[in-house]
Amino acid sequence: MAKKNTVIVLGSGLGRVGSSALMGLLRLSNVNIGGRQSGLGNASASNPKGHFEPPAIKQFLSSVFPKSFPGLATVPTIKQLRLCGRKHHAEFNQLLAAEFGHVYPIALKGGRLLVLPFLQPLQANLDVKVLMLQREPKDQIASIIRVWRKSAKLRKHATVQHIAPILSRWTTFVKSVRDAYTNFDYLDIQFNSLIDAPVPTMRKITSFAGITCPNHKGIMNWIDPRLVHRK
Repeated sequence: MAKKNTVIVLGSGLGRVGSSALMGLLRLSNVNIGGRQSGLGNASASNPKGHFEPPAIKQFLSSVFPKSFPGLATVPTIKQLRLCGRKHHAEFNQLLAAEFGHVYPIALKGGRLLVLPFLQPLQANLDVKVLMLQREPKDQIASIIRVWRKSAKLRKHATVQHIAPILSRWTTFVKSVRDAYTNFDYLDIQFNSLIDAPVPTMRKITSFAGITCPNHKGIMNWIDPRLVHRK
């Protein structure tokens, strides 16, 4: 049997869990992070080293899940996910080809695992490895608040009372997606482990994904714990 192409998906309920830091580490592992057609998200105040995410993937998810992405108010059902996967998987496959150029392994942020329905019908040729990024809720909420306070649009919502139920809702959703798509391989990664013990954590990730681990110096030069609690 021919070896399948590896797709690494980063999944989480909400952001501020280290996905951009991990994408940078995967790039050091010679994993293709895309951007061939639409480029990659630029650095910003929230991610000063860069987002490492092709805008075309976000645009695709926004068009397929207009009520749920990038907005946070509406959570789709598993039935809706399955229907969208069957309807749009060929389109998503074309998007992967355009952004990654058939150069594997590839890694992409999973948009609260909303990409999984489109990868399921493609599994004959793909080996999907899902990295589930998790963070202590109080720390994640505090980080989201710091980012939202910098946005005129989101500033009024930058409170624990507003964000906590949203995080809970989407965390529950991600768990239900994981339960529904059990034929993927999953690995849980804690944010604190990625920041405080990046070398052993990266060894664990690369062993799981079947990719080369960056050298010690490269990992330590990339991870900057000082960025975690910046104002």
